Amino acid sequence: MTETERIAKLTADAKKGDSAAFGSLYAAYGKRIYYFCLTLVGDSDTALDVTEDTFAYARRNIRQIPGGQTFYHWICGNAFYFAKIALASLRGGSANIEPVEDPDPACFDQMLADNKLPTPEPTIRRADLEAVTALLGKLSDSDRLCVLLYDYASYSPEEVASVAGCTVETAKCRIFNAHEALAAGMDAAAPGFGELLRPHLGRLLRTCGRNCNPPPELDERVTAALQAVEAELPSAPVDGADEKPVTISKKATSLLYILLALALVGALIYVVYWFTTAPEDTSSDPSAGVESSIPAGESEASEEEISLPAESSEEEVSLPEESSEPAASSEPEESSEPEESSEEEESRDDTPAELPRTTTRLRMRKAMDTSDNSNIIATIPENTHVEILRSETDEAGDLWYFVRYTVSEGMWHEGYCFAEYIETETEE
Repeated sequence: MTETERIAKLTADAKKGDSAAFGSLYAAYGKRIYYFCLTLVGDSDTALDVTEDTFAYARRNIRQIPGGQTFYHWICGNAFYFAKIALASLRGGSANIEPVEDPDPACFDQMLADNKLPTPEPTIRRADLEAVTALLGKLSDSDRLCVLLYDYASYSPEEVASVAGCTVETAKCRIFNAHEALAAGMDAAAPGFGELLRPHLGRLLRTCGRNCNPPPELDERVTAALQAVEAELPSAPVDGADEKPVTISKKATSLLYILLALALVGALIYVVYWFTTAPEDTSSDPSAGVESSIPAGESEASEEEISLPAESSEEEVSLPEESSEPAASSEPEESSEPEESSEEEESRDDTPAELPRTTTRLRMRKAMDTSDNSNIIATIPENTHVEILRSETDEAGDLWYFVRYTVSEGMWHEGYCFAEYIETETEE
C-alpha cells in the first residue's frame, strides 16, 4: 500500500468516527501544519494555538471534506483560515491580501514555462532549509500567504485567490514576486543556487515542514484538545453495528404523501360516480312492493286469480282448465300447455268468427307482424297487453287471431298470431 492509499484509508476511517485513525493523520501531518502556521504568523506560541485549533476543528468536521479533496489539502485551508485571524490579531488590523496595482499575470505564466525546463535536481542541506525559512519571514504578509498556499499546500492560483480573498491576477503576481525574492536570496548565499531551486521550491518548503522541530508541548496540547472533542462527539459504531437508525428519506416521505393524496382523490371520485350513476330507489312504488312480496312459485297463479272476472259461459266452456283452478294446480306451466292447446283445438269449431275486443296477457309469444305488410315473426314480451280484434281459420284449418299489441308508449303493432301462442286469460 502506497502512502497516498494509506492516508486515504485513514481519512475514510476517521470519517466513520475512528479516533485512532485521526491520531495517525495527526502523526503524519502535525509537524507540517505547525511549520505552515509558524511561517504564516511568525510567532511560535501563536503557531501552537493555531495548530491546536486547526486539528480540533478538523476532528469535529472531518466528514465535511469535499469529494476528491485530500486531507492535507483540506486541513491546510483550515490552518490558513485560523492563521489569518491570528495574524490580524498580532498586526492589530486586517490580514487580507493587498491588491496589486496593474497586475501582469503573464509573468506568472512565464515562470511556469521556465520551471518546466529540465534542470538537475539539487541536493538540499539543512542549512538550505533554515535559509529558506528565514527568507520566508522577510516577505510581506500578502506575498508569504500566497506563496505558502501555492507551493506548500499545492493550491492552484484560482484556489489561492478563493481562500485568500483576492483576485486571480493578484494571486499570480504575489506568487511570482515571492519566487523572485526567494531565488534572489538563495543566489546571494550561493550564486546560481536560487535558479536551481526555483522549480523545486514546493518540495523544498514541504521538506522544511517535515524536518522542523516543534516545541514538546505541541503533542500534549493537540492530544488534550482531541480528547475533549472526542468526549463531545457520539461514539463510533462497534463491531459492524449499524451506524445510523433506519430512517425514511425526505424523497420517500414525499412519495408516500403523494400516493396517499392520489388514493384519497380516487376514493372521492368513486363515491361521486357511484352516487351519480346509482339506480333510483323503487321502494316507493306500491306495485313493486306487491310483486316482491309474492313468492316465486305462487305469483303466476295469484295473478290469474285476481285478473279473471266472471265471463260468459261460452268462454268458460272453451277454457275449462285455466279458468277453474289456476292456483291449485301444482304442475309446471310447461305441462299444462299441451292440455291448453288440445282444449283450444277441441273448441276451435265453437269459436265464433268475430270475437269481442278483449285484452290478453301473453308470455313471450310470437306473432306475424303485418303492420308493414311483411310476414316477419315478432316476439311479444312477457305480460304484454294484447287486444284480440278477430279470429280466422286458414286453408289448413289452423286458427289464427288478429291482434294488436303495444310495443312502447304511443307505439303499437297489429298482426296474426297462432291461437296456441295466446294464453286464454282475458280481461274485459
